[in-house]
Amino acid sequence: NQIKKNLQDGLTVIADSTPDIGSPQDNGGNVFVDNGKYDVQNASKFTLISVGNQINPTRTLGSIEFTANQTPTPGPSPSPTPTPPTTPTPTPVPGGAKFNDIGGYWARTFIERLADMGIISGFPDGSFKPDATLTRAQHAAMLMKAFALTPIREGIVFTDVAADFWGKEAIDKANRAGFLSGYPDKTFRPNQNLTRSQAIVSLINGLKLTGGTSNTLGVYTDRAQIPAFATNAVITATELNIVVNYPKKEVFNPLKDVTRGEIAAIFYQTLVAVNRAQAVDSPYIV
Repeated sequence: NQIKKNLQDGLTVIADSTPDIGSPQDNGGNVFVDNGKYDVQNASKFTLISVGNQINPTRTLGSIEFTANQTPTPGPSPSPTPTPPTTPTPTPVPGGAKFNDIGGYWARTFIERLADMGIISGFPDGSFKPDATLTRAQHAAMLMKAFALTPIREGIVFTDVAADFWGKEAIDKANRAGFLSGYPDKTFRPNQNLTRSQAIVSLINGLKLTGGTSNTLGVYTDRAQIPAFATNAVITATELNIVVNYPKKEVFNPLKDVTRGEIAAIFYQTLVAVNRAQAVDSPYIV
């Protein structure tokens, strides 16, 4: 559908209406541009979920969550140790903190520092694969290694996390500690890739960090793409120097899948922010 150049608003949602403008597994493919005061106005009692639509977030009103398509990308599994498939963490390389594919890599210092702390490890061939993506289950495993996951709420029995799933313990602990949540349908989607926005939200909410103002986001040229649910967390993370952007410091890429190298940098900067690690120099720390 294309709604363009209306004198009044493009799409107005009221009462109990729930228009289909995409889902985490299915792009909406709609275009809402150049309409009256707002391209999309949500006056209903529900939060609209927008996935894969052409909408400028600055020309919307009401509760609207902009989310990336979360359908897993076909291709090799990003699981740290492919054999056996149920192994939860990659086998550490002898020496622990030296990997054969990060020489000259922009996040080398962050990766090696985290490896020294036992939070991350490499693969049997001596590599780290810094540009590989990270799943939600793998993120939970890192959280369990990095932080004391003290329960603050009742856990949820996720319908897609089997009792014998390798990451079940980490997922349950991260959920009860407030670092990770599931979806409205009571799934966790453990093998779904984690986005950069989701990584920041997880750490900021889990550690209950605060700080910054809306002006803080002015450093990002793509700030309009930051989902509403992540805005406050990104503000705080930026204020606390947790955000690390490569190659362009001013580009946050909020909907991009986070890589192993990026999550290492973000985790390390989070540990610096809570006084558990020594600050390092990097031109990519915002």
